[in-house]
Amino acid sequence: MMKKVIVILGMHQSGCDAAVQMCQSMANIQNGLEESFGNMEITSINEGLLRFYHKNWYDLEEFKPNFNSLRIRETAEKLKAVIQKLSKKNSTLLLHDPRMAELLPVWDKVFSGLEVEAQYIWLFRNPLEVAEALQKGNGYSKEHSFLLWIRYNLSILKFLRGKSYQLVNDRELFEHAQAFKGSKPIQEDRMGGTACSVQDTYRLQDELLQTLYESLVRKQEKKLDIEGLEKQYAERVLKKGKFIDYQVLEDPRNLSGKEIVIYGAGNAGKRAAKMLQDLGYDKFDFCDRNVSKQGMRIMGGRVFSAAEIETKRNLLFIIAVEQTELRKEIEQTLLYIKDAAFLSFFVLNLTWNCLKRDYTTVDMRLEALSLWYENLGKRGNRIEYTCKCPVLVYQNGKVGSSTVSDSLTSAGTENVHFHRFFFVKDIHGRLLLGDKQHKAMESFVSYSPYFSEYKEYIKRNMKHKKIITLVRDPIAVNVSSVFQWIGIGVANRYLVSRLQTGKTFAQAVCELMIEIQNRLFGWFFEELKESCDIDVFAYPFDKEKGYTILSQNGIEVLVIKTEQLSQMTEVIQKFVDNRRFELLNTNVGSDKEYAHLYAEVKKRLVLPKEYVEHYYINNPYMDHFYSKEEQKCFLDKWMQYVKED
Repeated sequence: MMKKVIVILGMHQSGCDAAVQMCQSMANIQNGLEESFGNMEITSINEGLLRFYHKNWYDLEEFKPNFNSLRIRETAEKLKAVIQKLSKKNSTLLLHDPRMAELLPVWDKVFSGLEVEAQYIWLFRNPLEVAEALQKGNGYSKEHSFLLWIRYNLSILKFLRGKSYQLVNDRELFEHAQAFKGSKPIQEDRMGGTACSVQDTYRLQDELLQTLYESLVRKQEKKLDIEGLEKQYAERVLKKGKFIDYQVLEDPRNLSGKEIVIYGAGNAGKRAAKMLQDLGYDKFDFCDRNVSKQGMRIMGGRVFSAAEIETKRNLLFIIAVEQTELRKEIEQTLLYIKDAAFLSFFVLNLTWNCLKRDYTTVDMRLEALSLWYENLGKRGNRIEYTCKCPVLVYQNGKVGSSTVSDSLTSAGTENVHFHRFFFVKDIHGRLLLGDKQHKAMESFVSYSPYFSEYKEYIKRNMKHKKIITLVRDPIAVNVSSVFQWIGIGVANRYLVSRLQTGKTFAQAVCELMIEIQNRLFGWFFEELKESCDIDVFAYPFDKEKGYTILSQNGIEVLVIKTEQLSQMTEVIQKFVDNRRFELLNTNVGSDKEYAHLYAEVKKRLVLPKEYVEHYYINNPYMDHFYSKEEQKCFLDKWMQYVKED
């Protein structure tokens, strides 16, 4: 007899408890309901797949799985095994996990590979109620919650097109469950939100939301133009608040006239408040999802809830949260509050550093020296482990190497992500110490390639290693490197020295880019040749394929052009002998706290013509890796940043 699987589809806060009650009332579900509904193994597998692809349930972008991916295929097989195990005890299974709405194409593959009859219940709830529940429980803005509601239900609608399903409003479920159980009338505060009528949605003045919700209520969803609604949704997602990072960095007076709200009433929030006070801004409030903090007064500001803050206007948010994932979640939900502007904690700190710290004092010089010694110590401690590891992702930096290294780790291949064994041109030391760098470096002569004992130790341990290295458009590397150094704080002294002479921030970035002009290609001589006796420029490079493999001195080196990295999955699989490897997009620039400043600087960046032409006109190193057509594309791209006199 064919097994039956009842799948409840719906987003968070949509009435799942009522769905359970309804299904429990069905005569053909007798046993094992707890093992299938909310099954922890299924939830864990769903969550693991989303995390593998760096997706979260609150993301506004739809997850689009690649079924050629080994990870997707393995996940589908795991889910099949769980369903088979559960179905041995029950003729009918009930499945619900809000993450399933994110992974519907994957689950479709699971069911098609099993002898089961999948029956779908599409559960939806009034978007006003969902938004209120998410606001209370998660601190989400209503606008973000509405967009989530649209995305989830559009995804379900698209998936169920052509399938048989039952569309159910959460009110119908509650009424059915209560009638069956003989329970009390529906409570207004169920599931954390106030019950709302269809007419209530008209006050939203949101045509897309009203169209979708009213069609569901009237059971007319099959008449909807899904593609048209998806286009409207994509346009809506783009309408979000703006960061004023560059404007504040150029002139802190741009903070004036705003209702400043620091999101996060913890230690980072207090640091933000202290910096604002130092900059002359004493009027600010806080927002925090922690109910126990709401209503408190901290450093002169009151702590509000998300619901209270959302009623205000002319807001300027500073998100002061230390945990990266939480910061991204909060940023995503606040960006859709109407008329709100944003200042990153990163730029507030950078502005404070530029205006309130004197880098010429003894204390600041000692702090810079301590940071440099700490940085040097970390590198030194890593060298021994690096020498023992069989696979190195060994490169200059800002070439996509984190993606390669993280992907190898995820696939189970031990590797080390490493930049430099030697300190011939230590940019961190120069940025932190300036003219004092060379004197400080004397005590660390052992890290020089000219110290024979250390150099031979490195060379000896490079034998029989597999090395992956990468090359990328050099100006893109330079601008990314500068922001990396700004992000970790080592470029503050350099920036302040330039800003104090009247330079703009974009001009200071440009000057530092020029100072590191030959850093990318110099790395192949300063590092790879010194550590492995391998000169990549002595070997031909396949410009069309975008990679080459060198073998010398018992060392194998895979050289990849970053612009073609997305095509290198099979190449890397073979090189490291791991068929599980697949590229994950990690260390994404848009996820960095300085991403908004980076985007604004690029709009204002002015590059010298000779700097651009140095790379893309008759450069022998570029000629080695890139075709003339590729170099012409780079030249055209960066010449847009050149202003003729």
